[in-house]
Amino acid sequence: MIMKRAAAVLVPALLAAGCTSAVGAVTADASAGSGDGAAGGGDGAHASGPLNFIFILSDDQRADTLQCMPKLRQRTLTRGLEFDRSYATTSLCCPSRTSILTGQYAHNHGVLNNGGEVDDEQFGGAGLFRALGNEEETFAKWLKAEGYRTGFFGKFLNGYAEIAGTTGPAYVPPYWDVWMSPLDTEHIFYYFILVEKLLGESDAERVCYLPKNDFNGDQRERCRNRSDRVLDDGRDNYSETIVAEKAADFIRQAASDGVPFYAHIAFKAPHSPYISSPKYQPDPTRYQYTAAALSVLEECPLWEWNDRPSTYLDDNQTSVSKQPLWIRGRQEAYAAGKLDESMSAGKLREKRQGQLASLLAIDDEIDQLFALLEETGLSENTVVIFTGDNGYAWGEHYWDAKNCSLETCSRVPLVAFHPSRTSHTVSPWLSANIDHAPTIMDLAGVSFPTTAVVNGLSYRAALEGTGEPPERDAILLECNSGSYQRPKGGPDYHSAVVSADQWKYVEHFRDPELTDVRERPDGEKDVDLYDLSRDPHEALNLSHLSSDRLIGLGYDPADVDAKRGELKARLSSLEAE
Repeated sequence: MIMKRAAAVLVPALLAAGCTSAVGAVTADASAGSGDGAAGGGDGAHASGPLNFIFILSDDQRADTLQCMPKLRQRTLTRGLEFDRSYATTSLCCPSRTSILTGQYAHNHGVLNNGGEVDDEQFGGAGLFRALGNEEETFAKWLKAEGYRTGFFGKFLNGYAEIAGTTGPAYVPPYWDVWMSPLDTEHIFYYFILVEKLLGESDAERVCYLPKNDFNGDQRERCRNRSDRVLDDGRDNYSETIVAEKAADFIRQAASDGVPFYAHIAFKAPHSPYISSPKYQPDPTRYQYTAAALSVLEECPLWEWNDRPSTYLDDNQTSVSKQPLWIRGRQEAYAAGKLDESMSAGKLREKRQGQLASLLAIDDEIDQLFALLEETGLSENTVVIFTGDNGYAWGEHYWDAKNCSLETCSRVPLVAFHPSRTSHTVSPWLSANIDHAPTIMDLAGVSFPTTAVVNGLSYRAALEGTGEPPERDAILLECNSGSYQRPKGGPDYHSAVVSADQWKYVEHFRDPELTDVRERPDGEKDVDLYDLSRDPHEALNLSHLSSDRLIGLGYDPADVDAKRGELKARLSSLEAE
């Protein structure tokens, strides 16, 4: 049974530790973003009045794929703040999205998986989020209380249909003035049902959006039968376009009414089934792309991925004998032909290219949102943040999904724009999904309640270009939802620490409570130690190499032991926060 951890880390405790971004310490006055010299890109000036916020989230997007979004990339190179190392503290949809909305590690907010049980009742992710009280701990609640108009557009959490219902008034989480979210997370790109709550309305309705070209009769009937109203208007009705249009309407209305706003836009792309817009993929049943798509995608190195890492499938020339047990299990299953067709080189290529093509669709929509801000003058007082909920593996270490401790699973893109910024900056600061809530609250000048649990830090100073974010030596990565089952296997339960000096220490567990570390056949504990500065693809697990091997690689074995002990202790302290 999943239980939410008691509030062990409160804002006052973080204040005492000197590492909080609670607005009680870093309010939106002149001192909050001050620093010893500019972090780059800003002069600190923007239009008077409160800032607006647009937070844009993609789904299953690797950190390195930002280079394949040319429009957003160009805007980033003009005046964006880009974080070189940004992590999802839990590399899975619902836990990560809850961390974004609350600023908390998963062990504090309690949403450890895409579903779970509370008081002997089983919930999907959205129901679990609600049952554990997280609706009362989102920063939208406190922004709204201070006069912000709040709007949610796009994917919420898995299992939303279970709490929204399919008949009667549709449930909408509190503190959102406008709500436009798909009822089903698996039926999104076409034939989707949008739960729509309009400004000033108390009730929401389920609206079925039908595409002009009917390519799936079963989905068409499902959409019709589960909705309150059907929209069959002869448009393509591609979900990412509709979501962006709804958000644009919200922004225009807020501007017209003269109220500050927070718009949360959560795209489904590039999540499976990897469907792009009709401009790039006219037939959503085939992974075939237009000349317009290919002219862009073929310029991206990831399209063919000729420089893929040595840990990829048959390219893997590194022994996995020292790697964690789950990777060894995957390699054995792959060598024995026990993995399904999705792990073939051809299917992995199809998946990778499908993800990249779907990113083009949201690249267009994001660019249109920026254009809207420029046309309306809102660019003078609006902060835009773009990131992903988790990363994704494309065959590295014989894995093809998320929910693992590897960099491919846990690292996400993060770029942000502030009205005062005038140039591009790349920040080496170690950032995470838990930092967005405190940053937005900090910029808005809104305080967290003194009893709030806040694990994240504010990167306001870096965003404004007035200084550096608070010092951070490490962040926690945790996973309570493993899939370690042979012969196919998969990532196990794990807890990891990533340090600012680019080391990673991982412990692999038998149990979801993260108490019983696995043992390897040689009797050693199943733990990892990677030097990410020299080994960014995590091919060499230093934790199990002999002293002679370490010396041959240029390491002092005593230093490696000391680093492992240091990170093990830091992991324990982070788990207690």
